Amino acid sequence: MPKSDLHNAKGGVKISLLVVVIFAGGVWYGAEHGWFNEVGSDYTLDVIVQQRQEEEQKIRTHTSEKIAAAEYSEVFKNDKYKFSLFYPAGLTAVNFQDGNGETFLFQDSSAKVGFQIYITPVEDASIQVITKELILKDIPDMQISDDQPVLLGENGKGLAFIETTGGEKRRQVWFAVGGYLYQITAPIESDGLLQKTLNTMKFN
Repeated sequence: MPKSDLHNAKGGVKISLLVVVIFAGGVWYGAEHGWFNEVGSDYTLDVIVQQRQEEEQKIRTHTSEKIAAAEYSEVFKNDKYKFSLFYPAGLTAVNFQDGNGETFLFQDSSAKVGFQIYITPVEDASIQVITKELILKDIPDMQISDDQPVLLGENGKGLAFIETTGGEKRRQVWFAVGGYLYQITAPIESDGLLQKTLNTMKFN
């Protein structure tokens, strides 16, 4: 496998028969009247699931827009990676070790709105700019769309794009600074929130 550039009883018989006959009659009745087609079909279940997903998406979008419109009064600083940013009070910031990297999570009380920053060492120190070609070389199956170059701070050259997995879209912003790879991810509903936050991001 090629090295990654970026990451390293008898009496009961009659009763049973009776149940089977009744159930069979119910199946006939249901089939004749379309009950299975209208209530128990896979199509109907898919519609219900889709409706719930759409409702949840509307809620997330509304919450994200509300938080994004608030004042960005909270300050987050990290001495190890030498960066800082401002974020709205509707979010809570936590960080934890994650494999060979570190995750910084900014989310609301529902844990459905916000974004995360995952930082890992770049294995190839010569990499200064994260490009679409470099990402696809490392993760060939990633679905990337709406990609555009970005600059975070003075030296954070990378790529902002939409990544789609299982029909779900996420905003991704990847860039490299000081020998570290920054992978910033947010639900597509939190895109505006993330953009406003990254506009405040600075490196010392």
